[in-house]
Amino acid sequence: MSRPYVPQPVLDAAHARSAARAAREWATADRLRDEIEAAGWRVVDRGTDFRLEPLHPPDLSDEAGVRYGRSEAVPSRLYEPSTRRATVVLIATDQPDDLDRALAALGRTVPAGTQLVVVADAPDAAQADRLPVSAPPGDAAAIEGYLLAVGRADAAAAGPLDEGFRFYRNLDIWWSLVLRDRGEGMPPRRAAVVAGLPLLRHEHRGWTSVPEAERDRLSKRNFYRFLDRFRDRLDLAVP
Repeated sequence: MSRPYVPQPVLDAAHARSAARAAREWATADRLRDEIEAAGWRVVDRGTDFRLEPLHPPDLSDEAGVRYGRSEAVPSRLYEPSTRRATVVLIATDQPDDLDRALAALGRTVPAGTQLVVVADAPDAAQADRLPVSAPPGDAAAIEGYLLAVGRADAAAAGPLDEGFRFYRNLDIWWSLVLRDRGEGMPPRRAAVVAGLPLLRHEHRGWTSVPEAERDRLSKRNFYRFLDRFRDRLDLAVP
């Protein structure tokens, strides 16, 4: 089996990352890994060595349709006319009682014409048995995060979401600046606080279910990704 061709800039970044890891310069190593992934490649470490492989699987077509290897390849429908008043997306996190509680609350409170979508990525047996509708077998990916409300036009302008985010922490900062950004030289959009919403906060599973060291590692990776995009955009931090 022939090896895939690796572009020279990607190979150079991989060697630089290996040297940074050897020198225990973790921030530099994480930044270089993000650059490699942004170019469409994955670094697989093997002790002091490494190998490079394509980050995204290819798009596949079969009788069920097209299975896209990455989000950017999915045809966007954001510019088509709206068919629903709003869409609420929930992540099934292998806590069936939590999901049932959220669905019941939304069923009682959301306006007519609101669409509810549950996304599950390889749920456990208990969760799968209680999903209201199961997606067909196949690869899927979802990003967990806090409660976000994003306008359709803003999502179209800012998206698709950077797939380098694999954890929720610092993603709210990224979204805040993405949604404020109207381009350099343009005044940023203003944010508004909406008080008095009928919300009740329960245990944060995305925090309590992840070991502390892993939370810190993933949080730092997200923050470096955030800094790479916004470190020079101080105008967006102006209230």
